[in-house]
This record gives sequence, structure tokens and C-alpha cells, in this order.
Amino acid sequence: MGDARITTRNLRILGVDKEENLLVVEGSVPGANGGYIMINKAKKPPRERRGFAGSATVDPLKAAKRASKKG
Repeated sequence: MGDARITTRNLRILGVDKEENLLVVEGSVPGANGGYIMINKAKKPPRERRGFAGSATVDPLKAAKRASKKG
């Protein structure tokens, strides 16, 4: 219904139109049509910069050794 505060992280701002008072955002924005949104800087970087992109495969042997050292 749009009455709850919802956080959507790491959306990309594609453009700003000051004349029309518009902000172009890539992705879905929660809330009701015509409602207000608050935009803050992300506290955490996007997942691909934190090492979760999946570009490198994890060696199961190294992962098992790391897990045994932690536990």
C-alpha cells in the first residue's frame, strides 16, 4: 500500500532533469505513485565491489581449509 518505510539498496541514478524536477533511477522504486522518496548514499558498496560478483570460482579445498581454521 506504500505506508511502510522500505529500503531498496544500490539503485543507480541514470539522470537528473532539473527543469522537469525528475530523477531517473534504474530499478524499481517502492511506494505509491506520486509519493515522496528519500535518497541516501549507500552505507555498503554494491555486491560486485564486495566480492560477491561470482566472476571467480571458489576452490572447494581452499574454502574447506578456511572454514576449518575459523571453527
